Amino acid sequence: MILKYFFSTLFSFSNIFYCLAQNEHLTDNLAVIQGYAIDSSLDHDQDASVKIKIFVSKYPFGLRTIAYTKPLEYDLRCKKGDHFLLKIPLPASMSYIHFSVIFPGVLEHDRVGIDGLERLYILQKGDYVNCSFYKDHTTFTGKGSEKLNAFDEIYTKILQCFDDNTYIKLNNEERYKESISYVDSAAYHSSLLMNTVLKKYKHKVRENIYQMLKANVFMLRYEMLVGMIRTCIIFGEPAEKLKELFSHYKTFLLDRNFLMDSVSPQLLAQTPGYADFLWEKSYADVWVNAYFNRGTQDLHHFKPFYDRIKDIYSGILREELVTINFLEFKVSRSDAFAYLDESITLVHSPFYRQILQRIKATEAKGVPFYSFQLQDTSGRTFELKDFKDKLVIFDFWFSGCENCYILKHALEPVFDKFRGNPDIVFVSVCIDKTRQQWIKSIKSGEYTDPSELNLYTNGNAEKHPLIQHYDITAFPKQFVVLDGHMYDSSPPKAKYNWAAHEKPTLEGSTGLFVSVIEQGLKDLQATKTQKTN
Repeated sequence: MILKYFFSTLFSFSNIFYCLAQNEHLTDNLAVIQGYAIDSSLDHDQDASVKIKIFVSKYPFGLRTIAYTKPLEYDLRCKKGDHFLLKIPLPASMSYIHFSVIFPGVLEHDRVGIDGLERLYILQKGDYVNCSFYKDHTTFTGKGSEKLNAFDEIYTKILQCFDDNTYIKLNNEERYKESISYVDSAAYHSSLLMNTVLKKYKHKVRENIYQMLKANVFMLRYEMLVGMIRTCIIFGEPAEKLKELFSHYKTFLLDRNFLMDSVSPQLLAQTPGYADFLWEKSYADVWVNAYFNRGTQDLHHFKPFYDRIKDIYSGILREELVTINFLEFKVSRSDAFAYLDESITLVHSPFYRQILQRIKATEAKGVPFYSFQLQDTSGRTFELKDFKDKLVIFDFWFSGCENCYILKHALEPVFDKFRGNPDIVFVSVCIDKTRQQWIKSIKSGEYTDPSELNLYTNGNAEKHPLIQHYDITAFPKQFVVLDGHMYDSSPPKAKYNWAAHEKPTLEGSTGLFVSVIEQGLKDLQATKTQKTN
């Protein structure tokens, strides 16, 4: 899965790093990761450093969903000669680790792994793995390293057969059928190379790991084409490309069964990223079926995707997919929370159920909002209790966030509509690292409206307790809070055609957002009436 990810707040260490996570007393479930970053640019600039971010989770999820699972996180900055050592209390006997390595001169959002490819590995108790991070590859040695090398070699084979420039050229020339065939052909040839890796490691790793490697190869053969459906929809690719892609998918992938006979459902559920792939497949199935049958008008709802998973899967895979489905859609489908209780009843495994239960405890309608303390531009501290008997619209953003800029302008007619209403407060919460940048952005008028109360996370960025409480990993993010309680954790997002320089209006999804506010104001009045009685 080719993904982009934004990393920030990296901690600087001196010549030797020794990081101990909390709960070190869990000595019977520890693993050790140590190593170096090696790059010629470090030889010529004593201030240059390589940024390394590591996630460790008990869930085999991809990066889009792993952030919701409260993973262990390690942020390192390595200069020339620096050696890091992490003594990690694993959250489960079989855990999953992801490395992001950013070398000097490379933009943070341009890299996920060494080469932009999302790579998930398995880490088990007792592993003692030495890592050498180079600009174009990684090597692992030490106890438990064979399985990391096996997965890494499989991931690398994909890159040997796929050329970004060829795909981009075909796409830019609107040769969509050829571009899709190119991706399919590259994936096929990479699968042949990946199978050579399977043979190499068949007797070097344990049988359960080998079965997961098999599943990983099978998944990666089709993952790029399956994932293209969602990518093209999100980025609004031309109708002609969607038609070609949907037609290819319908012919070759729609009815294909991706439950492997040779690998048990339990092992498929444990394979890094496999359930995410099955979710992508379900997503694509729903879109392609709708496109060729009833039309896609209902696909902004949660239910079609939820029903597809319930109809196709069973057992532990269904429970894992129901969980992923909610994590994927709880932000983008405003009706998702109507299915939260039902989703919880379908998930019997405490392993996955606890994720949904935590979401219910923090984001469901009516639960108390997080009791925060944030300062405004004058240094005055505001707390949740200061918004008693108010309907509050929280907007979380950061400077440089293009979507935050677009949302602010989309909200302009909303600000105008409710300007001067004493029952509603628009609160802007900025996660910038510096107060100076925050103040500069406020003055620019690009991210906030004069009617908003501007609050700041005091340089803590995404590490602030309020941000972590709600697992906010994508911005902008909005909440509607009524009298100190959650009213809507995923309200419809105000939109307008920014690229076409159209004037924002109260129509479409912006109108739906206004409807949520208007209903909230009515419910606020009812709450006030109950209090007086």
